[in-house]
Amino acid sequence: MIDKEWAYNNGFIAPVYLRDDQLKLYLMLLSMPTVISMVHRRWGKTTTYFSYIFDECKNALHTVRYLAPTQKLAHEIYGVIENHIFKGHENMKPKWYNQDGAYYFKSGSKIIINGGKDQGEIDKAGRGGEADIIYVDEFGFFRHKAEYLLTSVLSPQLDTFPDPKLFITSTVPEDLTHEFINQVALADEGGYLFKHTIDDSLRNGTVSQAKHKAILDRVGGLESDAYKREYQCLLIPPKDRLVIPEALDDSLYAKTEIIQPPYLNWCCFIDMALKDLFAALYMYIDFRRNKLCVVKEYAANYKTTKEIVENLKVIESELGIESIIRRADNSNLQQIFDMTNDYKFPVTPIIKSSKSSTEGFRESVINELRINVGTGQIEILKAACPKLCKQLKYGIWKENRADFERQKNDDMGHLDCLMALAYGNYMIDWKKNPYPIIPTHVKENEHSYFIRPGLEKDISFDTMLGRKKN
Repeated sequence: MIDKEWAYNNGFIAPVYLRDDQLKLYLMLLSMPTVISMVHRRWGKTTTYFSYIFDECKNALHTVRYLAPTQKLAHEIYGVIENHIFKGHENMKPKWYNQDGAYYFKSGSKIIINGGKDQGEIDKAGRGGEADIIYVDEFGFFRHKAEYLLTSVLSPQLDTFPDPKLFITSTVPEDLTHEFINQVALADEGGYLFKHTIDDSLRNGTVSQAKHKAILDRVGGLESDAYKREYQCLLIPPKDRLVIPEALDDSLYAKTEIIQPPYLNWCCFIDMALKDLFAALYMYIDFRRNKLCVVKEYAANYKTTKEIVENLKVIESELGIESIIRRADNSNLQQIFDMTNDYKFPVTPIIKSSKSSTEGFRESVINELRINVGTGQIEILKAACPKLCKQLKYGIWKENRADFERQKNDDMGHLDCLMALAYGNYMIDWKKNPYPIIPTHVKENEHSYFIRPGLEKDISFDTMLGRKKN
């Protein structure tokens, strides 16, 4: 048994302070340069990380950067954890120096406290600074440029050190497009993910049956989203806020291949934006199969009208489109006018009051889209439409359902691709037959009158049927 006083004096806090299940995470922190943790609420993940950090800072010279979703929250969390760990050993606490915004140890090590609330806090997080240990806490709840903060601001600070450490931890966020979910997938594949659910804590006895019952009563039972997300660490979206809940099963619509029919009518439906995504979807009706097929997306922001038109013309050339109907959200009539007149790229506005009131138009087209996604009438070429597929599957409403949630992922925009599809699904002519009319002299059992695209002008029906002209 290690004497606690001796351990604290010699910088070995973790072995005497942490539980056995927490020591498993601690050993990963010792041996790996990067660790991503996904554990259930109130397990003690932040305690484990700071036990490691305090040990390291007492024994060697380190610069540590600690971040929480806001700087205020980071200070609050740090203060609580520090008080718990150094209870009875207050003289060993690092000292706060306000002018540096950091806690200093006698060894010279320091812990800098930062947040990620907005651009101002991100700038304070040290673009151009350095640290050899970076710990990002509750990363799944960073709301402002989370990916940028991690990859462009924090990670480069580790480059000048021979053995740097990057630690990221969080409970599961509702927004499954958040960069934390991507980091979890990479860690799982790379073998540096630490995952501990409440089932693990029940098995090892760190959560009692009585405490478990109290948790279930509070969150609404075993089947509640809160229990599955925060205690079983399951990646589930908030089902009551999904815009297209039917799209969770992406096998209904996401296809690796779509065989183009011999005859079709091309359409392009557009949702215009500048800060969000200017989204354009190329689609057609496969008349024989009664399917709406979406085979290409264009989605970008902060593009000029000229750039947009040039990019769309390239797409149409690649798809071999000679004739097309283009319809756009009428929220930017000036841009529609410019595309049509200045750039000779005809676009017709969608008149939102034509089939329902303007106020209820969005709800009408979304409800229609939900039906057709759920019944498998829409097919999307997944590789060519990645943003559309992601928005369909993970797009959510704000809690008051008055508008879409602006999720912190560049692919999501304001669900602009989803709305372009909703317009197309609602406005496209499902009943228009693109196949040519059968000539009167062709018998019913002669099917050779179907002509391959591009040969209509060169081959007559008589020629295809082996008849000689008089």
